[in-house]
Amino acid sequence: MHVAVKPSARHPIFVSTQYDAVTGPVRRLGVVIVSPRENRHLDTCLVSLMREMATMEGTPVTVAVAAPGLSHTRLVEFRREYPGVDWLTLDEHASTARALNAGLARVLPYSRFVLLCAGDIEIQPGAVRHMIDFLHHHPDADGCVGGLGDVAARPGWTLTRLLSFLSPRLTGFRRATSLQTAWCMLRAEAFYRVGGFDEALETRDWESEWAYRARKGHLRLWYLPDARAQSLSGSPGVRERFHSHGLRATFGARVPPFDLD
Repeated sequence: MHVAVKPSARHPIFVSTQYDAVTGPVRRLGVVIVSPRENRHLDTCLVSLMREMATMEGTPVTVAVAAPGLSHTRLVEFRREYPGVDWLTLDEHASTARALNAGLARVLPYSRFVLLCAGDIEIQPGAVRHMIDFLHHHPDADGCVGGLGDVAARPGWTLTRLLSFLSPRLTGFRRATSLQTAWCMLRAEAFYRVGGFDEALETRDWESEWAYRARKGHLRLWYLPDARAQSLSGSPGVRERFHSHGLRATFGARVPPFDLD
C-alpha cells in the first residue's frame, strides 16, 4: 500500500507505508551476529543465514555482524563475499554484551523483529521463517528461544528458565523465562521496553540480568524446539553461575526510541 504526499497537485510523491492490507505491517527483520574471537565458523553461519534469506521473499533484512578480533585481511574478504552485511568495528577485547548492544543500535531503527545469533552456529532450513511466523501469529508473544543442538543434532542444555535447578524439557513448545542470545528472536519493542545488555557484568550474568528485567517488564517468551540451529563449537547452552550481587540496573541508553509503523 502506498500513500501520496502532495507537495503540489501536479507532482505527487508516493511514499511506502510498509503496510499490506492482507498481511499487515511488513515483517522487517534485523539480524545481529556476534562471532567468537576465533571466527572459525563465521562463514558457515553466514551461508546458512543467506540461504534462509533467499526463501523469505518480501521480508526486508538488515544484518549486522560484530566480530571482535577479526583481522583486516579477513574483514576485507568477508566484505567482498557479503556486500549487504554491515560489519561493526569493535575493540579486540570487546565483550559479547558490548557487541550485542552495538548491533542492536545498528538494526533496531529498521526492524520489527530482531534475531540474535552466535557466529558459531549453523541455522537449519526453515528455522528463521518458523520464528517470524510464530511471532506474527502470536501478537501476545514478545520473543522466542530456538532449539540449539550440537553437531550430532542432539539437543543442548538450553537455559530457558530463571532460578531453576532442574534440567529443562527440550522437546516441547512451552513458556520460557530466560534468554539464550546465541539463538533467539524478539520483537524490537522488547528492547525499547527493558533496554539493552549490561556491559559491566562479567561472564554471562548480563544475559540473566536482562531476563530479570524482561520478567519485571512482563515480557512473554516462548521456547520453540523446532526452530533449530546447530552449535559448531561444542556443547551449546552451558549454564553458568548467576551472581545476583553483581547486577546493576541499566536501561539501554544506546537504544534509540521506537516508533511503530
